Amino acid sequence: MREDLTDGRVTIRAYRMSDIPLLCDAVLESHTELSRWLPWCQPGYSAADSAAWVVSRGDDWGKSVEYSFVICDAMDHRFLGAVGLNRLDLPNRTGNLGWWVRSSATGRGVATAAAQLCAQFGFEDAGLDRIEIICATSNFPSIRVAEKLGAAREALLRKRIVINNQTHDALLFALLRGELHALP
Repeated sequence: MREDLTDGRVTIRAYRMSDIPLLCDAVLESHTELSRWLPWCQPGYSAADSAAWVVSRGDDWGKSVEYSFVICDAMDHRFLGAVGLNRLDLPNRTGNLGWWVRSSATGRGVATAAAQLCAQFGFEDAGLDRIEIICATSNFPSIRVAEKLGAAREALLRKRIVINNQTHDALLFALLRGELHALP
C-alpha cells in the first residue's frame, strides 16, 4: 500500500514522529474552528495529545483499522491538516472519509484535494467499493467538499453525531468505486 500520494499541489502521507509538534501547532492554531465540529479537539489540547495520536497511527495502519494521513503542501511540505479513512468494514468493502485543514490553509481547495487523494487510496489501495462521508447538517464547508468530490447525498441522519455534548443531525454522502470526480 502506498503511504503517500500527491496531485502536485497537496501531498497526503503517513504520519511520522516528527509530525508531533507540527500537528499540535496546527490544532492549536485552528482550535476555535476545529472544536466546532471535532469532538477530540477540546480545551487543553496539548503536545501529549498529538504524540498519543501519532504513535497510534502505525498500529491502526498495520491492522487495517484506520488509514490516517498528514496533508502537506506538495512544494514546501508545510503541515496543512489531516485526512483519513476510518470505521473500516473490510468484509463489506466500506469506510468513512474524514478531514480537517488548519485555519490558515482553508478556502484554497486543500480539503477537497486531500479528500480526493484519500478516496483514491481507499478504492485503489484498500480495496473499498464504498466510502461514506458523515457531517453535521450545519457544516457547510464539509458538505461542499463532499459535493465537489461527486459524493451522492443519500440520507439525513437524525441525531447522528455528538459535538460538544450536543446531538446534531447529519448528512450521509457516499462515493462508489468509479464515481470519484476529477478535480479541475
